[in-house]
Amino acid sequence: MKKSLGLFIIALMLPAISSASSLDGYKQTVIDSLSRFEEIDRDQWAFSVERIQRNGATTKTSVEVFNPGNSKASLWNLLKENKKTPDEKRLVAYQKQMTKREAERTANKEKADANGGSKDLLISMINLDSLKIIQQEDHQVVLSFTPLIEDMGDESSEHLAGEIIIDANNSYVSQMKINNTGKLTPAFSVSLKNFSLLFEFIQIEEHILPLSIVSEISGKIGFMKSIEEYSSERYSDYRYLTAKDVSHPEG
Repeated sequence: MKKSLGLFIIALMLPAISSASSLDGYKQTVIDSLSRFEEIDRDQWAFSVERIQRNGATTKTSVEVFNPGNSKASLWNLLKENKKTPDEKRLVAYQKQMTKREAERTANKEKADANGGSKDLLISMINLDSLKIIQQEDHQVVLSFTPLIEDMGDESSEHLAGEIIIDANNSYVSQMKINNTGKLTPAFSVSLKNFSLLFEFIQIEEHILPLSIVSEISGKIGFMKSIEEYSSERYSDYRYLTAKDVSHPEG
């Protein structure tokens, strides 16, 4: 009788033990995937990016190409801006802008390396101990988490929710999303009605690369001035460049 009771108790515990084991595995998948994403050397990839930026009623769009195999003066190329082919004057201004941006990126990377390496930004936005399984299917697993965002403050953080989707077939994070569940007040006189961040990823062989990054905020600043901003970047046409491709630039 005692043996039967013991087996009965173990049987009741098995689902909980299995769930905990699965959660540990998914937590490791989250850490591994986002670490691989952070470790990507962008200078080994050529790609296209379509951008949309909206500020109030003003919308700007662009189609750009990044190719580190080209000369240093033209790592970036602007193909379309607001659905039109840019003129020579605009292309010259664009090249100056992107050259400055690349110099700042290089300086920031060197500074981070001198301080022990870059911080895993996306992982730092996740309270890993808060991960929970909310949906499990053959092709995907959905996890919830409590976001950790600097400068939001403890009170605002209570009104944030996070969600991660794992591609179960390929064992990597395909999507990470953070959005607000209530009004946010990240600073004095700033009130955000809507706040959302969306990161989508694609796996190419063992590499994790961005597929899209979307952010959206709306609310008020100074109790009167409205703020409404939307930003979208969608990446495509990835091509891995060997050391030879980068060392011997084209054109």
